[in-house]
Parts: sequence; structure tokens; C-alpha cells
Amino acid sequence: MSLVSILGEFLTSLNSGGVPVATTTYKVKGANTARANTAALAADPDLVFTALAAGNYLLFGYLMFTCASSIPDGKLSIDTSIAPASSSRYNASSLEGTTTLTSEAVPILNTSNNFAFALDSGGNINTTIAIMGAFTLGSSGNLSLLWSQATSNATALNLLRGSWLGVASLP
Repeated sequence: MSLVSILGEFLTSLNSGGVPVATTTYKVKGANTARANTAALAADPDLVFTALAAGNYLLFGYLMFTCASSIPDGKLSIDTSIAPASSSRYNASSLEGTTTLTSEAVPILNTSNNFAFALDSGGNINTTIAIMGAFTLGSSGNLSLLWSQATSNATALNLLRGSWLGVASLP
């Protein structure tokens, strides 16, 4: 069973009486975003949640990266400037068997802790990543997906239109 299937079943159980979910909000990329010649993590312009209320949250999503070559591997992180690392855990899993990705549950709340991933080099230079996690905000704030090339390269790494993140607030 894939991570996406497991997450779907989990969210269905939450919404069907297991635990009441107060609100689920989704952000979907409407256009591709390209990053070239930079290894500095930066917020994606489309995958930002603003003014989240204080509370407990689940984060889940599906990210599609592509590139013209397998040279510029990538890295991604979640940025919540007000959430303490001790109350946040995330997991990311590649959906391609040959793509490597750290998949341990680690706090990734700043630019020194991130998930690194390698693009599939076998002619299919695409990587899809399922991400999920839980975090607590002590006061209202924002949540952003950060991503970049792992090593600066002239060949752009692209986060594709249709990639999405969801945030579910828990009571």
C-alpha cells in the first residue's frame, strides 16, 4: 500500500468520526515554478498557508518535480517560523523506486534540516514525493513549502503545476 493510499484512508477515518477534523485547507500549484543556479531554500509561491490559527495540524501533500537532466538534485523543507521543532514531525517518501529520498521522521523547521532527493536518472527525469507530518502552532502564523536545487546548477529544477499540500486542523 502506498503512502498516498495510507494517508487517504487516515484522512477518511478522521472525517468519518474517528477524530473530528475542524478544517482542511488545500493549496494547489496553478503553474510550474523553476529554480536554477541556486541551492538556497525558498518558499514556493503557491504552496503557502497564511494566518493559520494556534493549534494542532496535520500536513499532507503530493509534489511533482522534473528536470531536463538528472544533474540538479533537490531538497525540500517545511517552514513554520513559530512552531517549536520538538512538536513537529514530518516524513517524505519518493513514489519512484529508483529515486532516493531521506524518509525518516525528522523535524524540518529550518534551512539546516531538510529532505534531500535525487532525480531518477534512467531517462525518466521526474520525481514524485508524498509528504505528511504533524505540527503545533503556539500562536497564529504561516506555513510554507521550501525547496531548491541541492547543488546550484544552470539546469532548472521544476515543481510542477498540480502539486499540492493540505493542512488539517485538529481539535
